[in-house]
This record gives sequence, structure tokens and C-alpha cells, in this order.
Amino acid sequence: MFRKLSLLLIVVASMAVFSATVQAEPVLLVTTVDTHGLTEEYLNRLDRTLAIAKRISPAAKWRVWVGAIAGPSTGYVYVTLEYPDLAAYAEGTERQNSSAEYNESIAALAEMGREIVSRTMLSEATR
Repeated sequence: MFRKLSLLLIVVASMAVFSATVQAEPVLLVTTVDTHGLTEEYLNRLDRTLAIAKRISPAAKWRVWVGAIAGPSTGYVYVTLEYPDLAAYAEGTERQNSSAEYNESIAALAEMGREIVSRTMLSEATR
């Protein structure tokens, strides 16, 4: 537990220092989820998680997408989380990680057998 908390604090501090040295740019986190055919059930459970997340991380903009015509990724769920900058992301992540209610909701999603295929952090390249 202490090890996890220490690692989280190092990551958050590093992100805060990094964000202070660069221009504030939006940060997008994309999580790709294989629901193994249980997309509707997953989306229903995800509604609860997103309600909690929006309450504890109000700076974040959450959106949910489903792969429609995506070859082998058809039916995958894509959860996007956009923050105005890296510092806001670090703060929101800290709030989520310290929320028992949020973590219980995430655990309930995992229990249904969903698989996190990938997690990608993107920065905007639009000039």
C-alpha cells in the first residue's frame, strides 16, 4: 500500500513539475476495453462509474465510444478522458485513486470480465 502511494506521489509530482515547464495543452487519455460481448452490460455499469468520476474530477470531460465498423475491434468500448492540461490530469487522477467509491466501481467493472486492451495518453498536435 505504502509502495503504491509512494509511486503515485512521485508520478503526480513529476507530472506537476513537467506541466509547469510546458505550455498548458489538453491531455486525452483513451482506454480501450474488450467487453467480450457484454457491451450493453458494461455500458450500464460504466454509467455509475462515470457519475462518480464526474463528481470527483469536475475538470475532466468524459466520453464513451463503441467501435462500429472497426474490423477486429468492432464492439470494443473506448473511454476518453480529457483534461485541460497535465496538472489537471494529475489532480484528477489523485482524486480518483483516493476515492473508495470510485475504486469499488472500477473493481465491479473488472469483475464482469472486461479486458483493458490499451491505455494511451495523447497530447494535442493541432497547430
